[in-house]
Amino acid sequence: YIGSGRSECHSGGRFESSSGIGSGSSSASLILKSTNSGFCGSAGALRFSSGSSLSGNGGCLVLASGYGTAGRGGAVLIVAGSGTSGRGGRVRLDAGRGAVATGGASVVVGGGEGTCSSSGYLSLGSTNSGASGSGGRLAFSSGSSKDGNSGAVALGSGPSVGGRAGVARVSVGSGTSGLGGSTSLGAGRSTGTTGGGVCVETGEGAATSGGAVYVRTANGGGGGASSQLVFSSGSSKEGNSGALLVGSGAASSGRGGATRLGAGSGTSGSGGGLSLGSGRSSTLTGGTLRAGSGEGTTGSGGALRIGTSNAGAGAASGRLVFSAGASTSGNSGSVRVGSGAATGGRGGRASASVGSGTSGLGGALSLLSGRSDVASGGVLSATSGASASASSGMAIISAANAGAGGSSGRLCFSSGSSKAGNSGRLCVGPGPATVGRGGAASVSAGSGTSASGGGLTFAAGRSIASSGGRVLTVGGEGTAASSGLVRITSANGGTAGASGRLAFSSGRAAAGNGGAASLGSGTSTAGRAGVVAVSAGGGTSGSGGSAMAAAGRSAAASGGAFSVASGDGTASSSGMLVLGSGNAGATGSSGRLVFSSGTAAGGNSGEVLVGSGSTTGGCGGGVRASVGCSASGGGGPLGWTSGRSGGSSGGWLTVGGGGGASTSSGVLFVSSGNGGAAGSSGQLAFSSGLSNLGNSGRITIGVGISTKGRGASVHVIVGSGTSGVGAISTIVSGRGSARGGGPTAVVSREGVLASSGIISVTSTNGGASGGSGRLAFSSGSAVTGNTGDVAMGSGSATAGRGGRMDLHVGSGISGAGSPFTVHAARGSEHGGGGVVATSGGSSASSGTLAVRSGAIGIAGSSGCVSFSSGSAKSGNTGLIALDSGTASGGRSGAIIVSGGSGTSGFGSLVDLTSAPSVVLGGPLTLCGGQGGQASSGTMCVSTFNGGATGSSGQLAFSSGLSNLGNSGRITIGVGISTKGRGASVHVIVGSGTSGVGAISTIVSGRGSARGGGPTAVVSREGVLASSGIISVTSTNGGASGGSGRLAFSSGSAVTGNTGDVAMGSGSATAGRGGRMDLHVGSGISGAGSPFTVHAARGSEHGGGGVVATSGGSSASSGTLAVRSGAIGIAGSSGCVSFSSGSAKSGNTGLIALDSGTASGGRSGAIIVSGGSGTSGANAGLSIILQKVKLMSGGVMNLISG
Repeated sequence: YIGSGRSECHSGGRFESSSGIGSGSSSASLILKSTNSGFCGSAGALRFSSGSSLSGNGGCLVLASGYGTAGRGGAVLIVAGSGTSGRGGRVRLDAGRGAVATGGASVVVGGGEGTCSSSGYLSLGSTNSGASGSGGRLAFSSGSSKDGNSGAVALGSGPSVGGRAGVARVSVGSGTSGLGGSTSLGAGRSTGTTGGGVCVETGEGAATSGGAVYVRTANGGGGGASSQLVFSSGSSKEGNSGALLVGSGAASSGRGGATRLGAGSGTSGSGGGLSLGSGRSSTLTGGTLRAGSGEGTTGSGGALRIGTSNAGAGAASGRLVFSAGASTSGNSGSVRVGSGAATGGRGGRASASVGSGTSGLGGALSLLSGRSDVASGGVLSATSGASASASSGMAIISAANAGAGGSSGRLCFSSGSSKAGNSGRLCVGPGPATVGRGGAASVSAGSGTSASGGGLTFAAGRSIASSGGRVLTVGGEGTAASSGLVRITSANGGTAGASGRLAFSSGRAAAGNGGAASLGSGTSTAGRAGVVAVSAGGGTSGSGGSAMAAAGRSAAASGGAFSVASGDGTASSSGMLVLGSGNAGATGSSGRLVFSSGTAAGGNSGEVLVGSGSTTGGCGGGVRASVGCSASGGGGPLGWTSGRSGGSSGGWLTVGGGGGASTSSGVLFVSSGNGGAAGSSGQLAFSSGLSNLGNSGRITIGVGISTKGRGASVHVIVGSGTSGVGAISTIVSGRGSARGGGPTAVVSREGVLASSGIISVTSTNGGASGGSGRLAFSSGSAVTGNTGDVAMGSGSATAGRGGRMDLHVGSGISGAGSPFTVHAARGSEHGGGGVVATSGGSSASSGTLAVRSGAIGIAGSSGCVSFSSGSAKSGNTGLIALDSGTASGGRSGAIIVSGGSGTSGFGSLVDLTSAPSVVLGGPLTLCGGQGGQASSGTMCVSTFNGGATGSSGQLAFSSGLSNLGNSGRITIGVGISTKGRGASVHVIVGSGTSGVGAISTIVSGRGSARGGGPTAVVSREGVLASSGIISVTSTNGGASGGSGRLAFSSGSAVTGNTGDVAMGSGSATAGRGGRMDLHVGSGISGAGSPFTVHAARGSEHGGGGVVATSGGSSASSGTLAVRSGAIGIAGSSGCVSFSSGSAKSGNTGLIALDSGTASGGRSGAIIVSGGSGTSGANAGLSIILQKVKLMSGGVMNLISG
């Protein structure tokens, strides 16, 4: 028995057994085994087990071989012993049992991982059997469960990231005698719910096709058949048996897979049969058998073809039968052949056709409805398809065209004969139309190339005992529009014949009156009655045919009256009556029109009156006299002239509109006629006559006075034209030869109780490709005097607000906007004229003065606003001052210079730059305002806050570049306070909620020829107290992070020495030198951080030394102590180790413990002692000299002084 030590409070002692290390060869083997047994006994058991645990976990048991750095890892073999009699030894791997929780997680047997190559394979198999036995059974099974689910069994290969996943195969071994081994997949049985499912599924292809599934029997042998393949759901006692589904999966962007059922072919006997039968039911309807093609969501549905195969060389093709089954006591099933409905396309066609042949008659096609022994026979209906939004389908019943020597087939429409009742009616006609036109019905006889055309006869039926049947030809009624046209005409005559005669006549009567003949249009209740036109035909030779209308002549009384009158209008105007001769031909004149009463032998001739009738409730009809126009020569004149007088005034000529007793008087139009294609319209001149000794006559154009209404407007408008410049409209006052010219005044009249009238001076809008007219206000030029002033302003108001004055430049949709310019006059000898823009003053606030560019469009920028003084050649340029006014009793106004904001792109730039100069550039000063009795104003230079996904703007303080001189200095400081404390200077880097905090860097200048610039952080002296503190610390760490690193380091050097790093306190002339502490922070978890002092490594010479020296003094020198920190409650204090470094080819360094030399006293003692303790044995003291492989071990000398 070998056991490690036991401990009451801590872990027991560790037991380790290992073989020896081989430095240049293999390490030794470690063999644990029981001794061989005797003749009648068994070999001793070998057990590896961790101890049991009362309240913790049982110990882990690990069997593993070591790593191989440059070779293969060692194998681990667990092998049961073999025997010559009885069964071989068993190998069993069991996970631990859990009394209250799940048993051991798993028993995992896995091949080793291959970091750069394939992982190891895992083979589970029973060993080959002997000569007369069977191979061992291999069972994979999860354990049984009482109250929960039994465990799952998963068999599969692992996923592969860059290659093909491994194959998983289940196969049965083959044999040379007996049946082949069976493979069975069976889901679990359930006594309370549904049994388990069996799913055979191929692997998904994420970027290509999924894997194939093959279920098939093997090929038959030389004398046998291939095995049967059965897909069937199980039988059911109480419920429905399971459904059997065979189909391909849906494809989102490709074609759905095909599903095929085919019987095998053979070289002898009939081909294999294929039978599809739905289920039979003992009590209800049998199962439905449905064969449907696939739906096309965006394309056509799949085709469904049911046909027999083509026949062989001497046989017929197979018969195709569609029939419902017979019925004993109910209706037999219906047979329907049709295409489905189409939502956005044309319904599919359904055709029934008989096959053609090369000999004998063509195959017959019969459609027969059913016969009934006790009621009417079945209906036979042939109907074209309806349409919801367009025309219904056409129905065509016709015999086929005849061959070369035959006639086309006869077409008979006839009702059957009747013995005791009426024979059936024959109806030929189109159906009614709800919104469109009723279909036409045409009956025509056939035409021929020889003999007369076929006749067409409409005859009503003859009656032996009563009146014959009527023949009625009526145009169709229009319920909401016109009724149909009825036209009876003979056809046009041929080349050498006349058109057919048209005769309308009533029949002869033997003993009664002849029938009346009436020609007229029907009455209309809400519209216009139809026109009745009687016209003679025209011809190309001879006179046109005459049309005569004459009243009847009477031999004994007055002749019949002849009246031509337009129709009365009961609620509207009566009809128009037009009497005119026809238009003349190319070389003739139009016919003469004569209105004349007839001659009278013994009486008066009749009067001729031309006038319009009177009206009681409307305006009287107009009477017009107009002369006809001519295409050549002048138009016919029409003149009205009043009388001339030799001794007095000429006669008046008055043209006036009619007076209106209670409404407006009539309009008077005076205008010349429109000009022709190449001429101008006639001139219209209003002018008083010339005068020799008196004044010429006055011309007054005005409107009449209105006592209770508004005076009408007077418009003087120049006509527009489509080419050339528009005509000029000019108002010119009279010229004075000896005095000033006459004034021209445009004055709106006053409003007694309201506003005076508006005066608007505008040019008209421009055309499609031109601009609007220019508008110029200017005084005339002067030769020796001043030119006239131009004044624009609103009048003053005694009790209201002065009128606003706006000067606007028009906007446009293309090109840049037009400028608005205000120019003062240029002075040739003195200063130029000033431009002053001043807002109005008031007893309250003065008005705002705003200078801004216009708002931008959708895709443009707003205009630039520039304040600039003019350039100067030999003098100074002008000053630009932005200054708010002085406030004697309030706060002076603010001055704000800001760039506009935007929703896209960079924000606007605000640039304050002093002027460049060839001598010295101008200074730029930004100062807060002075406070006389309080603090001066704050000056804040900052960028704005960043947006949702952006950073705040950069803030850069930099002096400019310099070529030959020093670049400018940057000074950040606070002012001197004579009686207060100087303010602080803070340089703070902003914090953030994500990512690493921003960097704060102070870098001195780089020197190309000499040393780089120094960086100094110096606190100022205190005149009567301590100088200021300098603190360099990183900020405290967050909730889950550490505080920042603090590094003091000089830069690297290429050919020179790197810089020294010196840390020390200053000297004190009358006090103690300052203390210098280097501390590593403490923590509440984990080991404390180390404190390390490293000297530099030397590549060719010795490495740098580390020297720790206490301070000297005229008294005792300071103590130098190296010790580990004080311990905690339950731990040990840290180790203190003095060791020289290792060496490969030289000696390792010397370790010397030496007290200094004393010239007048005792040298210091050297003490090496172990610490004391209150419990346990005291610590030992060991001095060990290291082992040497090739030479003698080291010498240890203990020598007293």
